[in-house]
Amino acid sequence: MAGQRITIALHPLCPSSHKLVLDLDKMNILDKVEIVILDKPRPLGKAFPWSVPLVISPEGEPLAMDPIEAEEIKTIIENGSLKLGDERKMFSSSILYSAYASSIALAHRSLEPLLGDSFLRPALRLDLRNRSPQEARQQLQSVINDIYMGERERIARSLSVSIVRYLWYNGATLEDLKSVDTHTVGAVILGMASIGRSFLPVVPKRPDMAEFIAGFIKRRARGLLAKIEREYHEILGDNRYQELLGRKLH
Repeated sequence: MAGQRITIALHPLCPSSHKLVLDLDKMNILDKVEIVILDKPRPLGKAFPWSVPLVISPEGEPLAMDPIEAEEIKTIIENGSLKLGDERKMFSSSILYSAYASSIALAHRSLEPLLGDSFLRPALRLDLRNRSPQEARQQLQSVINDIYMGERERIARSLSVSIVRYLWYNGATLEDLKSVDTHTVGAVILGMASIGRSFLPVVPKRPDMAEFIAGFIKRRARGLLAKIEREYHEILGDNRYQELLGRKLH
C-alpha cells in the first residue's frame, strides 16, 4: 500500500481518535493519511462505521477499526507484516470498543448479528490477513454463544459509559443519572442498536443486561460523569490536536 493514501474516519471528541491523531503526528506519518470526520453521515466506500477510528484502504475497503494503534497504521502504510492477535480476542475487543456493536449484542441477546462481513473484516483485519470472512465466521460460529456469555458483563459495563455519554450530551445531571431506570436504559439500547426500524429485533423484549446497566450507572454515576466531562474538556482544550485536525481538513 506504499505510495497510496489510506483514510482514517474519526470523530473529534472520541478519545481513541484523539490519541491516534497525536501518535501519528509524533511518528511523522499523519500527513500520509487522509482524515474524514464523522460528525454526520458520509459515504465511506465499502466500509461501515461500526466504531472509530476506522481505517479504509485507497479502494474504499475496510481494513481495521478501534482498537487500533499508530504503529499498526504505520505498518499498513508501509505494506509491512502485521503482528495480529488471536481472532477470538480481537472479535471480543472490537465489540467492547463499539457502542453500536455492543448495543446490537444486548438488544438481540446474541453475537450472531456481528458475524457479517462488514464487522468481521475490520475487526479481525481479514483483508490484511488474506483471510476470508467465511473462514473466520465458521471458526467463530462454534463458540459464539460461549463468547457472549463470557463477555456480556464486560459489554454491559462498556456500554454503560456510552449511555452516560449520550445522557450527558443531552444535559443529564448527577441527580438524573442516579435516577436512571431499567426502562430508560432498555429504550436507549434499542435506539442505539437500530436505525429507525432497521435492525430492531422482531420480538419486542427488553435488552439483555438492562437492569445491570441501570444499577451500574446509579452506583457509579459520579465517577462516570466525571470521566465523560474530563475527556470532553481535555480533548477540546488540546490546542495541538485542534491544530492538527484543522490542518488536515483544510
